[in-house]
Amino acid sequence: MEVANTKDFQWKTLAPLPSSRVYSTLVEAGGQVFAIGGCDDNGVPMDCFEVYSPEADQWTSLPAMPTARAGVAVVTLGKRIMVIGGVGVNQMPLKIVEMYNIDEGKWKKRNSLREAAMGISVTAKDYRVYAAGGMGSDLRPHNYLQHYDMLKDIWVSLAAMPTPRYAATSFLRGTKIYVLGGRQSKYAVNAFEVFDTETRSWTKFPNIPNKRAFSSFVPTEDKLFSLGGLRQGRLYRQPKFMRTVDMFDMEQGGWMKMERSLYLKKRRADFVAGYLKGRVVVAGGLGNQPTVLESTEAFHPEKNKWESLPPMPTPRCACSSIVVRNCLLAIGGALLVQPHGGKSTLARGPLWWSSVLCGETQMKELLAALVCRVSCQLEGLWRLGHGQCLPATVLTPLPKAACSEVLGVSPQVGGSSGRTGVMLPSSSVLGSVRASLRGSSWLATRETPSVQPDSGDCSSAFIARLFLPTCSI
Repeated sequence: MEVANTKDFQWKTLAPLPSSRVYSTLVEAGGQVFAIGGCDDNGVPMDCFEVYSPEADQWTSLPAMPTARAGVAVVTLGKRIMVIGGVGVNQMPLKIVEMYNIDEGKWKKRNSLREAAMGISVTAKDYRVYAAGGMGSDLRPHNYLQHYDMLKDIWVSLAAMPTPRYAATSFLRGTKIYVLGGRQSKYAVNAFEVFDTETRSWTKFPNIPNKRAFSSFVPTEDKLFSLGGLRQGRLYRQPKFMRTVDMFDMEQGGWMKMERSLYLKKRRADFVAGYLKGRVVVAGGLGNQPTVLESTEAFHPEKNKWESLPPMPTPRCACSSIVVRNCLLAIGGALLVQPHGGKSTLARGPLWWSSVLCGETQMKELLAALVCRVSCQLEGLWRLGHGQCLPATVLTPLPKAACSEVLGVSPQVGGSSGRTGVMLPSSSVLGSVRASLRGSSWLATRETPSVQPDSGDCSSAFIARLFLPTCSI
């Protein structure tokens, strides 16, 4: 495959979502992008359902979901969109499954999951849906693998996943489903397991060498990249943002030894990542100071190095993303600004901003803090957020005026309109702010000690300081 030149990439502005929300899930069908559910600025799950047309650069509202929910798992089956689980208005995981027929413009309820769950990883093959893992109402990670029979409208239990987890990343390659990472409680999992859809059996692959939270996984034709993230703290170890890059050789079946020269240029977590025109691209995220990043970089497979691309017009972290038509669309996210008078405060408001990075001529999870007010119900947000803290200072939502932008690989992004490709937020990225919040409450302000630039130590600015001391890193 021809590798795109860095000079070919550009950002471009797109239309914003019709309304503010976080934890929305996006999926592509028929060249259009659908946004499903999410939370409003009070943390209440929504039933909103919209479609984005790249040609018209326009969002259109569709019939609302029968069940309001956020953080829902979504998969497409031809002209049908299937939504599974998620978190409901009572702030509890759901077992409800619903399907939208694009041609008919109608929703139908389907047979429910065996147990309520959020953070499910879904994959589709030949009109068959595979749902792996998840977290139930008891906060325990599941090891379930379920197969949905569309003709009989039933869920069939398959061989259990070797490692229970939720919020894992999964993708299909041939007849095999690759499942990586995820969480157990608030801690990251480095398990790498593969399910063969023909033999219906699991195979354990070598673990991801470096265990990190809020990293990204990007598959290419013959490699699998594990990028950046946050090394979680332990008793005698401080949390730290990482530049780490781990690379798995799909043909050899092993993780390659990586030199530090192959690491990312910037330490980052909760960033946008995708594969465009032969290049693995990362953009934005939360950096080491801590601050939100605007920098964008792409890996050159022949030169074996990361190269800088044009920066994002608006720096942000915790975006959701998807690759469509060789373009990367990122929607929403959060701004972090330096605290005033040594104080950190929680800000709330609409998240409107979206952007696209195109790799040819033609940001998981959002911060739970942004759907909070001081009086917000925290137990539900903890479930959405998976119980892990991230560094932060003052959280500021992206302004409506920022709208959306596109980064493309040529002066034209395709056609006369220059908007042939789009990328949207993925459901695999849920909640960047994590904390054990049972019995806790938000604090409007909290002292935030200064952090030395490039020290690699972000612990003194951890958002855990925005919660009562029940939060542990």
